[in-house]
Amino acid sequence: MQFKCKKYYRLLVLLLMIGGTVYSQDYERAIKVKGFPGLGVSYKHLTAFEKGYELSIHTTDEWDSFTYLRIFQLPAFPKISNKWFLCYGYGAHVSRYRSFSIYNPFKPFDAPRKYQRPFVSPGFDGLIGFEYRMLKNPFVVSVDINTNFEFFGPDYFRVNSYNTVGFAYVF
Repeated sequence: MQFKCKKYYRLLVLLLMIGGTVYSQDYERAIKVKGFPGLGVSYKHLTAFEKGYELSIHTTDEWDSFTYLRIFQLPAFPKISNKWFLCYGYGAHVSRYRSFSIYNPFKPFDAPRKYQRPFVSPGFDGLIGFEYRMLKNPFVVSVDINTNFEFFGPDYFRVNSYNTVGFAYVF
């Protein structure tokens, strides 16, 4: 029974790869898995020439976040390669924290105070990154820097920045 399931699973993956190869060069939609920190899943839809939006859900041990970004893409090195793209965008998010830490800037070597009180915090986001498109395969690898400003938290204003590495299936 397990052998047959593996056989059908491999057939499904092969069909997705063959079907996605047709759209791999100029894709309209992508489903991306992101890491560092935690784990995230996003859906990107390009509505015009290299412009679109991205919806994502990201989770770590301390927080969960739902984000909407307006995305713009440009060829990063047009004279050298048509596989590299510069991606940037802006948007908003809502995060739910399970705990938080407060650092004392006047005592940089002291451990932060940790509180186990949950809270919800909306904010604004900015994104910049690079995307590598595999032109003959329906996959994209991306590296992004996400910066956001949050309001209504326990310290009333937070600035967060984190890097993500993503692997996307495009169609």
